[in-house]
Amino acid sequence: MAALQVLCFYGLFRSLLSTTENLYLAAGKPQVRTKLNLLQLVLMALLMYPLTIRYGIMGAAIAATLPSVLVVFLTLREAGKIIGESFGFIAKRFVPSIMGSLVMVVGIYAWYYVAAGLSPVLRLGGSVLVGVVVYVGFLWMTRRELFYEIRELVGRK
Repeated sequence: MAALQVLCFYGLFRSLLSTTENLYLAAGKPQVRTKLNLLQLVLMALLMYPLTIRYGIMGAAIAATLPSVLVVFLTLREAGKIIGESFGFIAKRFVPSIMGSLVMVVGIYAWYYVAAGLSPVLRLGGSVLVGVVVYVGFLWMTRRELFYEIRELVGRK
């Protein structure tokens, strides 16, 4: 179970990386994406064997996740160079979503505490519902203009 939780962070970092891939292609710099993916692969290969031997499946999860952390920072730095902005400027754009995610995690843990006596299916369904409501509610309170922009995009014909 713990290895799966570590791999969830790997998925998070991969999603952050995928947001910049089209930027590299549009800027005519697909080699940046290739080099970063190669770096991640090499680091993963170097870490995989020793960490798996030492820590088992958890080591394999860590070996996959650690290189992703480094590559995310490098990716955001390179993306900043392309669009003419600093790493901090780009990273700051992620803060509301990260804060919303943390608030959502707290809400889900609170739900699990309250719903301890319920069946696993009800706890899972409730946690999904609580997660969505808390996350959307947090974004509504902090970034309301985002919802208006989405409504405008959806309403266009």
